[in-house]
Amino acid sequence: MELAITVHLPLNLEWQNNLLINHFRLDNDSTFGDTRIPDIQKSLQRGEVMYHKYGFYISPINEISPQRYAVDFAETLYANSYAIFGLKVVQKVNKH
Repeated sequence: MELAITVHLPLNLEWQNNLLINHFRLDNDSTFGDTRIPDIQKSLQRGEVMYHKYGFYISPINEISPQRYAVDFAETLYANSYAIFGLKVVQKVNKH
């Protein structure tokens, strides 16, 4: 399931946020049973607050995966939870 929202704020600001929730599992697999599909987070959140004017955009961004998740079908190796923060800067030069 994916939930997304965009809110246009005063002063040329725009807030965007989305939440992705996954619940994918194998179904009676002969080797791995009903384990979760590897390399897919249970949930993932992405957001930004963007300032835009005259083709110029600047935005602090974030991506958060709050729990660890398996990266193999046997569920023996895991990727840790993480948070990424950054800054996006864009200058539009023309309509193309």
